[in-house]
Amino acid sequence: MEKLEQLTDSESFSKEISIYVPSTDNLNEPITEGEFKDRIKETQMAMTKHFGGTTMHGIGTYLSEGGSYVKEDVAVVDVKMTYEKWLKHKDDVYAWLRKKSKEWGQEAIAFEYGAEMQFIS
Repeated sequence: MEKLEQLTDSESFSKEISIYVPSTDNLNEPITEGEFKDRIKETQMAMTKHFGGTTMHGIGTYLSEGGSYVKEDVAVVDVKMTYEKWLKHKDDVYAWLRKKSKEWGQEAIAFEYGAEMQFIS
C-alpha cells in the first residue's frame, strides 16, 4: 500500500464550493430525468476538470422573485480544493455558472463558497 504524505497548510483542502443543479426550466417547469442527469454530469465533469473530484446530495426549496414557493429536486455538487486551485479557477467557475444559468432557464443558480450563499445569473 502506498504511503500518503502529509499535506502542508498551503496544500490542505481548506476551501469548499457547492453548486445547486436545478431540475427545472423557466422557474418551475420540471425537466426530464435524462436532462437532469445530463446537467448533473456536466457539472461534475466541469468541476472535476478544475479541482479533481466532486460529491453530491440534495433536495431544495426556495422563494422565487415573484414570491412563489418552489420545491424541486436538486443535486448539490460539492467540491473541495486548495486555496491556490480556487484562485486559479474561480473566474472559470463563475463564467460557467453564468452561462449555465441562462442555458438552463434559471433566475439564478445557487452557489456556496465556504458558508456564503450566492445566486449567480
